[in-house]
Amino acid sequence: MKRYTVIHSFATAPLLIFLAGNVLARDPFWPLGYESRPVVNTVVDKTKPMILSQHVPAQKRVVTADDWAAARKLVQMTGFASAGGRQLAFMNGKSYRQGDKLSLKNDGFLFTWRVEIVGERKVELVQVEAVLQ
Repeated sequence: MKRYTVIHSFATAPLLIFLAGNVLARDPFWPLGYESRPVVNTVVDKTKPMILSQHVPAQKRVVTADDWAAARKLVQMTGFASAGGRQLAFMNGKSYRQGDKLSLKNDGFLFTWRVEIVGERKVELVQVEAVLQ
């Protein structure tokens, strides 16, 4: 922070007003010693059309069976449970029942399967959709 020595005289009155204006104009939430950047005014030529953005369409990529297989390899079966006629399958750290949806991201897509519990210790995942992320 800058420190100023002030000499009281009429000759220094304009200097005091200038310094007080700078001190009062400082944002009180800035860190000590912070100097703000000067504002640069830009002139816009209104005779030329402004281009706000150039939209480039993204390439559509088709999900293949290999993409589904690679995503399916990321699903880790960690256990099964059965209580009161309900069967649960534990995959990727979460529990799933019959009909629940399991989703995970792989290679820019969000893959979603529906959980079908076929029997004890056997789960089938039915492909539902793959959405480009």
